[in-house]
Amino acid sequence: MSKGAYLTDLRAADKKAQEIINQAYETRRLKKQSVEAQANKELEVIKKQLAAEYLGGGGGDTKTSEAHKQALKEETDKKLAALQATAEGKKKESLALILHFVTKVNPKADKKNVQAYQQKAIQSVA
Repeated sequence: MSKGAYLTDLRAADKKAQEIINQAYETRRLKKQSVEAQANKELEVIKKQLAAEYLGGGGGDTKTSEAHKQALKEETDKKLAALQATAEGKKKESLALILHFVTKVNPKADKKNVQAYQQKAIQSVA
């Protein structure tokens, strides 16, 4: 294989790798939007439920009201922590997906190019 043909193949592989990376980023962005929208919907439902519980549970003396408020706050904090943990799990899945596409770019690519693409992907996600 001549040097020119090798460079042409390398450029084509680089272009394909960049397309795959861009596609992975777009997929990640769309998944993130979807997860955020779903989380926001769930938060709204939780807020409505908590507001209904609070309005139904209040009305006693101030000590009971304060205790009820504190209990609701703790419950809300627990639910929010669970949602945030779910979001963290999705972040790891997205990163794994991107790294999969970056490392499976071209079997002819040398190790140095693959490592460079991996580092780019890791830096852009971090």
